[in-house]
Amino acid sequence: MGFLVKYMLSGALCDDMGLGKTLQTLTVVENEYLKQSHKQKNEGPQVSLVICPTTLIEHWVYEYKKYFPQGSLQCITIYDKASLT
Repeated sequence: MGFLVKYMLSGALCDDMGLGKTLQTLTVVENEYLKQSHKQKNEGPQVSLVICPTTLIEHWVYEYKKYFPQGSLQCITIYDKASLT
């Protein structure tokens, strides 16, 4: 993922469960946020968007708060109410 970020590319992580994709992704997002916030002190807020199945949203928030308790990002969750029924 660091390679993709370095060359400004996007990518998808596809492999077996339990190999740390959530933590790897959150680490890259946090690191990029910190790098950009130091470069652009007065440019306004930096935004990252994670789109995942409804069943995983709370897991992502939990993982972020667990591994980055003093994290720089504010997690905002948005649900499509139709998908919850």
